[in-house]
Amino acid sequence: MCYSIASLRVQERHSRRVDLQADRRALNITLNSIGTELTRDDRRKLYSNFGLLYPHGHYELAGAEDFDQIRSAMEKCPPYQAIFTKVGSVTPLLYCCALMLCCKSSGLF
Repeated sequence: MCYSIASLRVQERHSRRVDLQADRRALNITLNSIGTELTRDDRRKLYSNFGLLYPHGHYELAGAEDFDQIRSAMEKCPPYQAIFTKVGSVTPLLYCCALMLCCKSSGLF
């Protein structure tokens, strides 16, 4: 099967979007489960098996108990490290918004 350069670019862009959505979902699961009865294994089962954070970031997010631990896990992934550098210290909700805006402006999708 022969693919054009344009279709490969579309495929790459789509892949980035899917990875970002998987990571955003993992972040939301982690944030919403802090202080609940959800165990580390329960969290891990809810995460997808792809994304920029998969698998090591998911492992760290599963054990995170506060936003600093979440930030530490995410900063190990270079695109997210750059976003944290841009937005500085913010609340988790503002970070989620900043994540979407910065990824869009930086070409992640």
